[in-house]
Amino acid sequence: ENIMQSILLGRPINRSVLKRVLFRAALTSRKADATLNTKQCQIALIRACYNSIARHNNRKELTDMLDPSNKTYAYNLGRLLALGDYVQYKVHDKKVASPVSGRLDKRAMTRPTECVAELLSRIKTYQDQMGNNSDKGWVITMSEKLAAEITENMAVSHPEPLTIDEQAQMRVAFYQQKNAFYTKNINKTDKE
Repeated sequence: ENIMQSILLGRPINRSVLKRVLFRAALTSRKADATLNTKQCQIALIRACYNSIARHNNRKELTDMLDPSNKTYAYNLGRLLALGDYVQYKVHDKKVASPVSGRLDKRAMTRPTECVAELLSRIKTYQDQMGNNSDKGWVITMSEKLAAEITENMAVSHPEPLTIDEQAQMRVAFYQQKNAFYTKNINKTDKE
């Protein structure tokens, strides 16, 4: 039976399907020719599979847009990975061969608590590299505020590794946070 047909008809989807979707998305995202449209479709499918499982288990579903009120560890880990990429891109003026999320992706799923510590350290290093550059001061301020907000949501340490459901939450949150960086004008709102 077709996955999309099951989703559209409201039939339950089991975790093995979600696991296959996550695996395929991970393979495709590593390819240099993966288009933005492909990634958006994959995230939409991951979210739809996750929401089908959540709906049939009476759990909270993931929203279409970024949800800063979501306090789950995995969701906020995805947001923190996106913040690491964003600050890294700003430091290096978008000339990054290997984004921090690509290097920490597997560790985020297998040893999330260790990954959070490394991410926060890297974000701080990137902020320090920006130094007194007045053009990038807003990035430092914004990233400090957002890192504080995200880590506050992650107050409890996490048992390791992430479950399939948590991996889906992390992936969706990563792309939602990344999308939020590039769709709203952070520059104007945080400079003030």
